[in-house]
This record gives sequence, C-alpha cells and structure tokens, in this order.
Amino acid sequence: MIPTGRIALMAALLAGCSQPAEHSLVIGSEHYAFPAAHVLSLETDDHLFIRLKPPETQFSLVHDSRTEGQRDPRGMPVIFSVSDGENPRLQYREAGGQTMVCRVTANQRGGCGLVLREGGATWAILVPSPVHAETAVADARSVLRSYRTR
Repeated sequence: MIPTGRIALMAALLAGCSQPAEHSLVIGSEHYAFPAAHVLSLETDDHLFIRLKPPETQFSLVHDSRTEGQRDPRGMPVIFSVSDGENPRLQYREAGGQTMVCRVTANQRGGCGLVLREGGATWAILVPSPVHAETAVADARSVLRSYRTR
C-alpha cells in the first residue's frame, strides 16, 4: 500500500507533465489560442507548423511556414499534403469563389485543399473531397475567428 503523502506527490508530479489546455501562438499578425484537443500536430522548433481538426467538421486547418510564398507549376500557392510533393497529379476546380487544388490518386480520397487568408495569417483548408469545399471555407473562417484572442 502506498502512503497517502506519496500518492499526493505522484499526482502533483503527473499534473506537471500533463498537456496544456490550449496552445497560444502568433501566426502572421494574428494571436490565437487553440484548444489542445483540436491540435493534431504542432512544431515550433525549426519552423511553425500546426494542424488542427475542429470537432464535428469535415476539414482540417494547417499553417505550415515552409510553404509560405511557394507556388506550384500552375502558379497556385503550395498546399500542405496536396501540392507539396514531388510531381503530384493535380486538378484545379472553383469552389466558393476560390481555386481548390485536388491531388489525383488511385485512392478515391486523394485530398483537396484551398488557401485561406484570415487577417494576417495564411491557412490551408484540407477536405477529403471537393464536395466538402463549399461549406468548409465559411466554417473555417468562423472557427479561426473563434480561436483569435485579439
């Protein structure tokens, strides 16, 4: 049996190792606080990368500082996991007044993305198929605004 004092000490030590409730970042000129449960991936050492999956949405949001300012062969912004690979087979479509880029693969869910500029930050909206793009843009803007702290 573990003495009560040791249980309290172990609980305090484990609490110190727990994940934060939210991640605060500045992206572009925007200040954000992202709930930790929405953050799928976060890298801040060599570059800034964050991938978010807001609950009950059909999209993911990605900011990747490595792709900022890069263009694909057609002159469109490079989108993480869609057009950032070597010689991807791409299709371009209009969606919600923007150009959506879809990666063509043998898998019917190749993945599509759009670039979204929200305030001073640039984001990629990733959707599993073009069908989800129309509502994703408006929903993504709303979600990003809810994360802003200023």
